[in-house]
Amino acid sequence: EGAAIVFPSLFFQEKFEDLVYVQNHKLIKGLDWGDQYKENTVFWQGLNPYFRWKGAKAEFYPNPEWGDSECFLKGGFTKEDESRSTETCQVEMINWYLAYITSFQVLFVDLPSDMYTLGFAGAFEKHVGMTTEEFYKDYNTFMSSGEVTDPPPEGFFPSMNQPFKISDVVDFSLVKNLYSTPPTQAPTITPTTAPTTSPTIAPTIEPAIEPTVTPTMEPSAGPTVDIMITPTAAPTSAPESTTTQTTSPTSTPTARSTPTSADLVDTTLVQKSSSSRSIAQHTARWKFWESIFVLVYLVVISSAG
Repeated sequence: EGAAIVFPSLFFQEKFEDLVYVQNHKLIKGLDWGDQYKENTVFWQGLNPYFRWKGAKAEFYPNPEWGDSECFLKGGFTKEDESRSTETCQVEMINWYLAYITSFQVLFVDLPSDMYTLGFAGAFEKHVGMTTEEFYKDYNTFMSSGEVTDPPPEGFFPSMNQPFKISDVVDFSLVKNLYSTPPTQAPTITPTTAPTTSPTIAPTIEPAIEPTVTPTMEPSAGPTVDIMITPTAAPTSAPESTTTQTTSPTSTPTARSTPTSADLVDTTLVQKSSSSRSIAQHTARWKFWESIFVLVYLVVISSAG
């Protein structure tokens, strides 16, 4: 969070006058408290980080007028200030201090590039040369030294009166692409390959006997049709028969002739006598009647149409 506050200060110091909105409205940068009341003046404390310095330094000194800050009462910056839910010290200035004792390159590029592989503490120790706890103590000593009104040391902030470019202090092209750059030790990935043999598929076997299903057909309109179907061939076990079926628009077609008992065998009896009948005979009989119903259905549909 603190580094995110530092960056816009650097950005506006370089780009403020180049912004189209600023040029169109002839805006000027306000660098003092009194500038906020001037016409066409943009005042934001980030435009001049010296304002932020004063408030941050005051946190490390007793304040008899307004009361001591929580940061001062707990002895300065600690690990608790790493979280926004428990922080009591200003988080911006410690990032300026980190860039001051190292560089903006470390702050914006080197630390983030190694945090995913080394963790924050590991990356910090690698690039700063001390642990986070040691750094916090060092920062507290720095901020509590001298008088509360002392200005920051020279070079702590970029000069407000000289041209400044972020590219002079940070090379963002060195940011590691964590998605395209392979890690030191790539994880082992087992490729997905097709099996050398096809999986075994159990064939679908028709049962020895299937229940007879009479489809319900309700044509929208059409005359009564008497259909006479004489099968040209039938299984040896089934007698030749002539079936007449009457279909009306509002009723289900019904066969006029009654099949013999040999054709309408009770399922229970078939199961008991299945040892004496072959699967092929029952299958042939079922296919025969299935063909009959399909033909009747097609004729009725075509007549209704």
